[in-house]
Amino acid sequence: MTAADPYDKAHELAQAIMNSDIYRNYLNAKEDVEKNLEIMRKILVLREHQMEINRAQVMGQSLPENKLRDVAIEHAQLCKEPGVADFFEAERAFIKLYNDLMEIIHESVGRALQD
Repeated sequence: MTAADPYDKAHELAQAIMNSDIYRNYLNAKEDVEKNLEIMRKILVLREHQMEINRAQVMGQSLPENKLRDVAIEHAQLCKEPGVADFFEAERAFIKLYNDLMEIIHESVGRALQD
């Protein structure tokens, strides 16, 4: 029996991801929101605000309470637009799938290195 080539397995994994319902749902939802340039602009602005909050938190900086509230309101209002809530949910599911797979690899390789 020959050892599996990790590169071949990586390509198989990539193909399995691209054939998954989670990935296809994400692509479809993304395509739907990208049809509306104004909605995409609002999503990008929201993401920039979320990144500002994340950077401040990572750096240990306190945030004004109204900043968090304003971003939450911005998100809620954007989710009222057709397809946006579905897009965010599909994106969340894809990110979770991707992170879960990376964690499985990390845990398996890390455990083997510790033995």
